[in-house]
Amino acid sequence: MNKPPKVLQIALLALAFAGVVVWAWRSFGPAPAPAAGTSQSAPEPGHLVLVTYFTTGQRCPACLKIERQTREAVHAGFPAELAAGAIRFRTINFDRPENKHFIDDYGLAFKTVVVSEHRHGKVVKWERYDQVWDLAGEPEAFAAFLQKGIRSHLKAETDA
Repeated sequence: MNKPPKVLQIALLALAFAGVVVWAWRSFGPAPAPAAGTSQSAPEPGHLVLVTYFTTGQRCPACLKIERQTREAVHAGFPAELAAGAIRFRTINFDRPENKHFIDDYGLAFKTVVVSEHRHGKVVKWERYDQVWDLAGEPEAFAAFLQKGIRSHLKAETDA
């Protein structure tokens, strides 16, 4: 059997490498930027609960795990609320100049999850969930802890 030419081998390896890079970027890269004229930080009028994973430019495996588990907890626990637009998940890099204000807004000292309640575009209540770091190795406890906190913010809408 003839061996493929060296150029073909290199091309196939480059193609395989590019595929892995694209997969990794889609799986672990930054969230897409909002479309022109829109803003992730300007919710519509009414009641909205934002679940935000705050991160930095340095993303370790544990950080990615917490972000993934937070997203999964939101999507598994609140599909109807997500579809209705009553809740949203987002990831924000607070290292970026335009996001530095979140450090003071939420007292951020490290990567964490913040659940914030918005009424008519203004933050009316928020809570930082630093305990996600302690629960990252226990996916069920992590989800239960976070979902309980999110429910308290969603319940506030019916109490208002």
